[in-house]
Amino acid sequence: MVLLHGLAVLYTTHVALEVLNVAIVVFIAGAAMHSATVSSRNLYTSNLYLELVWLLTPTAMVTMLVVRVVVMQCSEEELQLHGTQVHVVANQWYWVYYVDAVSLFLYAVQEHDMHHGDLRLLCGMQSLLIDSSCSVLLALTSSDVIHAWALPSLGMKVDCVPGRANTATLVSSVTGTLYGQCSEVCGALHGYMPLCMVTV
Repeated sequence: MVLLHGLAVLYTTHVALEVLNVAIVVFIAGAAMHSATVSSRNLYTSNLYLELVWLLTPTAMVTMLVVRVVVMQCSEEELQLHGTQVHVVANQWYWVYYVDAVSLFLYAVQEHDMHHGDLRLLCGMQSLLIDSSCSVLLALTSSDVIHAWALPSLGMKVDCVPGRANTATLVSSVTGTLYGQCSEVCGALHGYMPLCMVTV
């Protein structure tokens, strides 16, 4: 709902700016043609009114763009109530999930610990259990370098940046085991940061 409102505001702003751009081009073209026909060019070389218009029009356009962008960003940051909140911290080279004061450390399964049917470099030592009937608010950050929490089966990729928390809403209509990985090169063991999530 918020995204559709933001797109409508963006489209309206775009149309208004295009109309304003066409009006400016017509005005400048008319002024140029008029100056070619007028014998005295003093009208366009030292006209205070014309200089104010050329100064204030771009200023008004930029101000309008900044106000619209700030309004859109503030409206997108309004978080809805979610059934579950999960805080994800990326480390070299494992994930830590904090759910309701419980810490869950997700490491890659070592090859000698794998069972028949396990997916190499995608199975974790533990799995995060998610209820598919409610939405989950993810707050993702990193403790060392930039990582990316990616779950391709749900079309999700969120950057985990040190000192910054990015949020995402996880809504899964499918049940089963979902696999993902860190999709930002984060060091020597980058390939050993799997995501394993079970939705019920």
